[in-house]
Amino acid sequence: MSTTTSASLTAPDDHAAAGGRVHLVGTPSGGGTYFGVARLVLTLDDVDAVRPGEVVVAPALSPALAALLPLAGAIVAESGGPLSNGAIVARALGVPTVVAVADVTRVIATGDELLVDGMTGAVDRFRHGR
Repeated sequence: MSTTTSASLTAPDDHAAAGGRVHLVGTPSGGGTYFGVARLVLTLDDVDAVRPGEVVVAPALSPALAALLPLAGAIVAESGGPLSNGAIVARALGVPTVVAVADVTRVIATGDELLVDGMTGAVDRFRHGR
């Protein structure tokens, strides 16, 4: 079942003209779509900073990140596949997830506003949060 959810932010179309728009594509792993603020999680030290509803952007969906799945509005990972353990758990929880997004941890920063589509694999940044 596909769901569309949204954080309390201005609609993406309002930011497209403001600059900073980036379109990335990875492997869809299910869960519908979600618009929210990115949280870059590069190490386990970054895990405590994640707030409910944020889009977790990580190098991989490691087992150590499993505790974040119920908190996350969406998950975007630089590596992995739709049959990885993290993607399967995220899908079961209904969390939009896109994996195998090349260079996502270099392009996306904490605070960026993202639209994640777990059904098509699209990840769009509408506002650069830095």
